[in-house]
Amino acid sequence: MKTVFTTAREVMAFFSLLKMRRHYIETVLFPEIYRRYERLPVSRLPLVVQGVVESDEGALTVEVDRLSSL
Repeated sequence: MKTVFTTAREVMAFFSLLKMRRHYIETVLFPEIYRRYERLPVSRLPLVVQGVVESDEGALTVEVDRLSSL
């Protein structure tokens, strides 16, 4: 997970999900969502990711609304 600061000095995050055939889906956690899930160890757990999928020239991004572990 990569964290960055917004112009308002709030923390938000990005991480990649591996899907079939070695393609990646990028995720974005805006500040409110990041604060809600910042303690969830996303690199060690299988995750259920819920959100809005965006496509930009074939690249998929999920704007995360909810995360949970299996």
